[in-house]
Amino acid sequence: MAAPERTGVPGAPPVLLPTPRPAGDEDRFHAAWRAALDELELDVAEAERLLDEAHRAAEAPAPVVGAWLPPLGLGPLPRPLLERATALVERQSAAARRMVEAIGRGRRHAAAAEAMRVGVPAGPVYVDSVD
Repeated sequence: MAAPERTGVPGAPPVLLPTPRPAGDEDRFHAAWRAALDELELDVAEAERLLDEAHRAAEAPAPVVGAWLPPLGLGPLPRPLLERATALVERQSAAARRMVEAIGRGRRHAAAAEAMRVGVPAGPVYVDSVD
């Protein structure tokens, strides 16, 4: 049975190591992980671009982003890709913090705009009658 081992990525849960791969399969294994990291990097780059441009295109519709699903059967992260994966996790965390900050700023802006809104004047409260 496989034993749990840490991938080396901070905060990552232990993963079960698969049975050893046959010789020659190492290149495909690393290529699959590189492709998965490439995809994640493109997603992070897009999120960073949207955050950088958010103030320029306030009227632009928000892009539709699908949920990320981890590739199946990759196994543990290869040690040679650890530094790249760690840097990617740090970029994702920074982008997430920026998103939270942007949401907070948006809410504060909306509340301030609402507070400054001039309401419809109320109708007359008293009716003068002349007898």
